[in-house]
Amino acid sequence: MLDDKSIIDLFHERDEKAISETEQKYGKLCYKVSLNILHNEQDAEESVSDTLLKLWNSIPPEYPICLKNFILKIIRNLSLNKYKMKHSAKRGHGEYEVVLDEIKDTLPDTVNTNDILIDSIHLRDTLNNFLNNLSTEKRSIFIGRYWYFESISEISKNLGLSTSKVKVVLFRCRVELKQLLLKEGFIV
Repeated sequence: MLDDKSIIDLFHERDEKAISETEQKYGKLCYKVSLNILHNEQDAEESVSDTLLKLWNSIPPEYPICLKNFILKIIRNLSLNKYKMKHSAKRGHGEYEVVLDEIKDTLPDTVNTNDILIDSIHLRDTLNNFLNNLSTEKRSIFIGRYWYFESISEISKNLGLSTSKVKVVLFRCRVELKQLLLKEGFIV
């Protein structure tokens, strides 16, 4: 299996082997992230294919610093867009709605901001600082839930923790994040 730099170089050389190497290395992870959002195997497989196509069209000109994060951002956004499109008129049954409901009172309302670009940079930096100050375990729980849309039982299984501990950590993290955002001047 090739390292990420070699895969990126294949994309820049327009070598179709880049697609197969990417799928071999990150296909299962992409599928898992998409399935957590969509809860539909066919839609998740389609999102993985769409991600590979988007990668092909993005690299070049892009040269991602971290291929894994670049890919995961694409699959997550494509899956969220697909979910919104399919469920625009009705509520879904997956983790997406549950996760958004959990965190909606924690994150700032960007509609009320004067300068969206400056606020989004400030928000990004604040979130990164928040995550960097969490223990590895808490960060894994928080990111698993709110970035990868993993269920609480899946997080507890993956980390060998009780579901009640995961719930408590998530609650406390949301409280800490809300306090930090308020301190930083965000309206939540």
